[in-house]
Amino acid sequence: MKLRIPRFGVNIDIPDSKVYTYPSCATIWDNVPLKLIITDLPTDIIVRMELQCRSTLDSFYYTTLEPVEGMEIDAASYFFPLLPVYSDRVQSYQVELTLIHKANLTANSVTQIVRIPVMNLASRNNVSRVSRADTDFRDNYGPRAPLAHTLDDNFFIDSRYHDRDYDVDVIYQDGTADKFNYMQGDGISDACQYKKITIKNPDGSVAAVKVYPEEVRACGAITLKWLNSCGSYDAISCYNWSTQPTITQGLDGGTVTKRELTCVFELTEANKFALDVLSTSPDVTVKGLDGVPFDTKMRCSSTTGVKYTASGLAKTATLKFQY
Repeated sequence: MKLRIPRFGVNIDIPDSKVYTYPSCATIWDNVPLKLIITDLPTDIIVRMELQCRSTLDSFYYTTLEPVEGMEIDAASYFFPLLPVYSDRVQSYQVELTLIHKANLTANSVTQIVRIPVMNLASRNNVSRVSRADTDFRDNYGPRAPLAHTLDDNFFIDSRYHDRDYDVDVIYQDGTADKFNYMQGDGISDACQYKKITIKNPDGSVAAVKVYPEEVRACGAITLKWLNSCGSYDAISCYNWSTQPTITQGLDGGTVTKRELTCVFELTEANKFALDVLSTSPDVTVKGLDGVPFDTKMRCSSTTGVKYTASGLAKTATLKFQY
């Protein structure tokens, strides 16, 4: 495969079984893209394509990509919420892109790897995540609506301490309290069973705090989950949605080339900023969509962001996604 990084004028060909390491350091800044353009993908069987953020020798954040010729990946949007501000140990933090392919089903797999050292110049997550309760919602402007599907959460607190064992104090929705240990990046399943969780550093200081809405089963609702600007996940349920496939007709019949999901949300001061982040988040999944597996990944297809509409006393926000 070939990799192009327009910001640095880099255009390289990655041979099979080779690891290419960018010979400098790429900076990450909020709203400044770090685009990676992938071309000349192998024509044989592509087993897997992965994108991850590595801290020292361990994977800190990992996601699987759908390989498409000419695809563009904005590494900054993935990793801006996850990396702290730092000025040393530059080579310890890397964006790693891995492509695994093989000539046929019985052949051995061949790997192509690209590693780019990165430095985050301004991360919000360590500065304001506690004061913002680790969420893009503005809870001080009003309560959040219950979720139709529970949220499975993850916290990415500080990539320098990827193996740190955190103490977690939890309060359940019924008011009972409990404690457990947590390592960042691990999943917290069924997070809506908790009313509040507080993650503490070994010295007792608060590393993260989060309040969760209740889960209320609702027939026909879907729930969108996204990587928020604080380094964890938020979710919102939608009760007014529709899907529309795009079909290419040929002599041998029609082929569905993409599907589009349109969601209409009631707009409030509490969820306005959250919807803005949802429209730009690189990691969005959906639950409850008919005929689609849980946690199916999708991306916002609107190039203009959130569409706001007012009619009388009602305000709505419309977002469109492709999956």
